[in-house]
Amino acid sequence: MSLVVGKKIITNVEHFNRVADLEGTAVNAPIIGFTRHGQFNQIFNFEPVGDTQVKITIKLLTQDVCVASVNPSPGDPIRGVDGGVFSLYTVEQRPGPVYK
Repeated sequence: MSLVVGKKIITNVEHFNRVADLEGTAVNAPIIGFTRHGQFNQIFNFEPVGDTQVKITIKLLTQDVCVASVNPSPGDPIRGVDGGVFSLYTVEQRPGPVYK
């Protein structure tokens, strides 16, 4: 399977109108499920880091914020954070328009 790169809207498989959304316009805001509106806080950029991982960012007004799980404890929200803090993810194309 190939690595997903570029700008994507992360859509719920069961509910097409439900997408990942950086809540509001503040740095360190959580990423939540929200109704699709296609604005900047729902467009995620998948940038390759090596052959098997990506760094995910969101354009927040005048800056890029990184998608990160700052505290890896179970249940801790994934957030849009500033600076050099980021998490690396693996995101692969599955058959059809679905990613895992």
